[in-house]
Amino acid sequence: MRLPLLTSAFLFASTAQAAVKVQVPSTALANLLRPAAPETIRGQTVARDTFALTILANTTHALVSFEIPEGVKLGWIALASGFGSAMKNSAMVILWPSRDRSRFILSPRASPSGWGLPVAYTEDFSAYFQQVDAFDLISNNAGYRASFIRPLTFPPSQNVYPASAINSLALDTPNPKQPIVVALSAVPPTADDPRSTFTMHDHSFILTMNLARLYLRKSQLSSETPDPVDHSDPADPAAPVDISDDEDKFPSETLILIMAIVVWTLVAPIGILVPRFCRAHPKWFGYHATFQGWIVFPSTIVIVVFGMIAGRPPTDTITRTHQFLGLALGTLLLLQVTLGLLARRTLPPVEPPSAHYGGTKVFTRTLSQVIHMVLGVSILLLGFAQTQVGLALYARGTLATLYLAGEFTGCRKLCAGIFLLLFFSSLVELVRTRHREGRSWSKSIFGLGRTSASRPRLRINLRPMNDSRPSFVMEGGPNAVSAMQDEKRPSSLQSGQSIHFSSLHDRSYSQGGSASDFDSDTKALVPRAK
Repeated sequence: MRLPLLTSAFLFASTAQAAVKVQVPSTALANLLRPAAPETIRGQTVARDTFALTILANTTHALVSFEIPEGVKLGWIALASGFGSAMKNSAMVILWPSRDRSRFILSPRASPSGWGLPVAYTEDFSAYFQQVDAFDLISNNAGYRASFIRPLTFPPSQNVYPASAINSLALDTPNPKQPIVVALSAVPPTADDPRSTFTMHDHSFILTMNLARLYLRKSQLSSETPDPVDHSDPADPAAPVDISDDEDKFPSETLILIMAIVVWTLVAPIGILVPRFCRAHPKWFGYHATFQGWIVFPSTIVIVVFGMIAGRPPTDTITRTHQFLGLALGTLLLLQVTLGLLARRTLPPVEPPSAHYGGTKVFTRTLSQVIHMVLGVSILLLGFAQTQVGLALYARGTLATLYLAGEFTGCRKLCAGIFLLLFFSSLVELVRTRHREGRSWSKSIFGLGRTSASRPRLRINLRPMNDSRPSFVMEGGPNAVSAMQDEKRPSSLQSGQSIHFSSLHDRSYSQGGSASDFDSDTKALVPRAK
């Protein structure tokens, strides 16, 4: 019981992370969208290590605001909405400080061909994007604040983005799971021209924002509303601030992902390799049941249940597929545990400490055990794929940075490669062993245990009675002639019985066929006196 408890504690303790304190003037941000009624303003603030992003929406327009804390070197920052983690047909906005650091340059761009440099289609976008220069901030001591206002929908006649990106721009339907990608770089573009070229991002973040929830708290709505023109001195970074979404201090998606990574990349493969390499150990089943039954199974149920809660409702095909695969994974794992219990009840007879001479006690693998083994490996591969999809959909903060940079993908591919190498190499060695024992190659590959095997190996264990020293074992070849076995087999020996050295000595002495005696004191053979 200690191992499951310690491992579960490790899984949950590893998810602890400190909240990033980024100053966000939420009331002042909401004022930028007034005179709309306060109860119509919906949106969310998401804080990460290097920035805080706020997206608000009323009935006609949306406000986007970045807060970059002091100490972060900002070359440019970009936001793209509605496309998950692919750049193709995306609609993005790139912001960077001007050369004289007096304002932010705004550049709407799109990348219709895929992962190429995003293209600025026009220089005249004032009809669709309005910068809030009085609210923005560029300071070496207080960080950066960059904001702009845009309409919720763009007409088909707009020339800022290609027609293929129109669907990505729509924010008119309140979406509780709006996919957003943020990219940053410390290297600024070459000039203040909105069509300037720039280098590839240093960091990327995949976010999911709730644009259907009420942004202001009840206490803020009940308080006296400041004048819309007076933004409570928003240029003052020391103004009273708050974070609108306390839930993001400990995102449930991050907890679920960390549990899934630990369970399906480390624990589950070890649990499968235990019966492959530790069958000779008398406690192998206990170890296997501990890993799979006490850690993987309950952790997966927790991941599936909380994943369904955190991911509802699905907004696109890939999210729905991810949830369906999660339910399938939980169902298959429940079936696997049931098959494991049945396989435990039908385990083959274990070879006794004293090896038998021929006989019918042979190793046999039942159909339920074969299904249990094949289904276990299949579930593990499904768990690998499901975790990868979850990272692409819900990775946040440092987790998203590591995923996009390839660290997680490389480590998980390495773990998967090591597991597959060990598992299938053991199967290859098993097939070779079966073939050496006299089976055909077809039976060696597809045979279930010993039911399709050749005759059992001839094995005789010679050990003096009441002696703890190692046994002396003689083994016959797999193709030993039955007649020879019948001739050498004592008539009094039944199937599965042991042959002890003392019984052989007594038999040989009575028949006069031996010229030596067994000395009980020295435990050795001595010449027989004539």
